[in-house]
Amino acid sequence: MGGGRNKVFRRLQGRPLLQYTLSAFQCAPQVRRIVVVTREEDRPPLDALIQEAGLSKAAGHYAPGGASRADSVLSGLAYLQQAGAPSWVLVQDAARPFVRHAMIQGSLEAARRTGASVVAIPVRDTVKEAGEEALLVRTLDRRRLWQIQTPQTFRFDLLWEAYQRIPPGDRSGWTDDAMVLEAQGVYAAIVPGDWTNLKITTPEDLLWAEMILERQPFSP
Repeated sequence: MGGGRNKVFRRLQGRPLLQYTLSAFQCAPQVRRIVVVTREEDRPPLDALIQEAGLSKAAGHYAPGGASRADSVLSGLAYLQQAGAPSWVLVQDAARPFVRHAMIQGSLEAARRTGASVVAIPVRDTVKEAGEEALLVRTLDRRRLWQIQTPQTFRFDLLWEAYQRIPPGDRSGWTDDAMVLEAQGVYAAIVPGDWTNLKITTPEDLLWAEMILERQPFSP
């Protein structure tokens, strides 16, 4: 993203990006507690945001961020395990500000049937696999391809135990939580997502987010 600051504190229509994400879970009656996995240097602005926005479910619930996504998720799970493991856990990208209550509710309903669920949208473009020297070698069947979003929802003990089985060392290759369960032979159900549930990664994504808010005023 650039700019020398954590992107989740960038502003969308006057509010920090992270406030949109946390507000959706604050408003969800199914959610009892929000654990924010964060760098230590981001704690002061995070404290201020939580207090000013009245995000009581997140107040004081912090876990240290890790070197990779998997390290950070494991840190959050360890916090919950120590505080009293819940029955269910939802893992959400902080930089997805447009998660809706229907996604949270649908994720929990699907996970109760299967133990795990992920929000996803069908891949609309043709996807090809490239080999050496950037030569295309195969066209993938897009009818079987899904673009994964968050939340990803799990029975807590399933996800906790699966993370314990990841070999120690570099965890950078584990780019999503359903992937961790797949390695243990547990497969997540798909919950329909929405193209507006985008992840803010580049400055261009912020422009898309502003356009979305202009057409669809935020309501978790």
